[in-house]
Amino acid sequence: MHLQAAVFYKKVDLEVTKEYVSTLQASTAFDHFMEVASQPEDAQVQALNQLGLSLPPGLNSNPNVSKEKALELYLAMVNKAAAKKVEQDRLAAKTTKEKEQLRDAIRAKDPKNLFESAVKQAIIDMSKQVVDPRVDYAQALASNENPINHIDWTKEAPSKRRFTKSELAKRKQAKAKGAHNTKDLAHKGKGKGKDAQKGKGKGYEVPDKGYAVIPTDKDGGYCLVPRGYLRDAHRDILQKSFESVVPIKLVKVDIKDYFMSGSPQALTEHGASMMAQPFQQVGMDVIGFLLSHQYVRSHLFTDQVWRVLVGAGMGLNFSGDLCDAAFYSMSESWFVHNQGLRDQTGILLYVRFRDDVFMILRDGLHMAFCEFMEKWREKAGCFKLVVEDISRSQLTVLDLNLEITKSVTADGQY
Repeated sequence: MHLQAAVFYKKVDLEVTKEYVSTLQASTAFDHFMEVASQPEDAQVQALNQLGLSLPPGLNSNPNVSKEKALELYLAMVNKAAAKKVEQDRLAAKTTKEKEQLRDAIRAKDPKNLFESAVKQAIIDMSKQVVDPRVDYAQALASNENPINHIDWTKEAPSKRRFTKSELAKRKQAKAKGAHNTKDLAHKGKGKGKDAQKGKGKGYEVPDKGYAVIPTDKDGGYCLVPRGYLRDAHRDILQKSFESVVPIKLVKVDIKDYFMSGSPQALTEHGASMMAQPFQQVGMDVIGFLLSHQYVRSHLFTDQVWRVLVGAGMGLNFSGDLCDAAFYSMSESWFVHNQGLRDQTGILLYVRFRDDVFMILRDGLHMAFCEFMEKWREKAGCFKLVVEDISRSQLTVLDLNLEITKSVTADGQY
């Protein structure tokens, strides 16, 4: 812009101006400008057309138009075009951000892209009136697709909840007075005023606390319950801490190919055995049907489909529960409730999540534990057990770092 202005105000000769025009025409910026300037989009472009300017102002040999006037029109047009481009970019960025936020919100509800869980979450959200109207969950369910693929961007986004001044004042006052006390809230829930009637049957959250206040079925009162997505980690760790007066060691066992182990017959029998007696036959029929109707395909052979013959199917809704039930029936039930055997083997603690097993053993009983593992492997059948780590100091299980620490007791012992 400064270079063009200098050229304009110096009033260069026509031959020099033509040479400068030929140089500009070779650039992308000039071609883009000519394309925009040829379209009468605003008053400045129309004014240039009326003056008979076919080239950028100041570069035309029309003697009836002063270069100062041409420069003024040119700068006004460029500035307006630049402002319009900035506004368009801002709106495009805003729209893109809103779309990504909506997609992230759906993924947060449905991390494994399972449309069923997303639809269930949508039903819960609808009851709370917080569902996004742009997402067609019904169509997603009907077509067995992820809701992300059924977003109508032509609809307007839902308006955000905004508190009135009176509501904000009440929230601030309640926070200052510590109104999250259970008894105070229960007392308020029994009031007979209009506010109490309006709030009847509805719960609300306690500010800055990991709790929600929900109405009870008795006397119109309220009770305080923890919200599932807000946890007091320090308190939970203290509650789950393990204390021992004898030397211990930590053991991590992995169940290899957990979801891809076991014949359909073995999984069906052991899985159904965990059900109540009247429902075991129905359970066997259902499990057998599900296991016999598992199919996979490869992107390398799109015209072929294979039936799964082994395992419960990784990623399916029932896979984890079926494997848990079958593994417990087949290889855990014989020792987890046998306290005498656990004492003999030195198992002080045994916990498992899916294919990850964590145990705390009494130190000094290594041979007894080895004999136990041999027998456990025999009982496990199709499930392969591997001792991944044994430590007397620290261990990592499910991304949780566990460490053995020493403390002094009242009698001075460690």
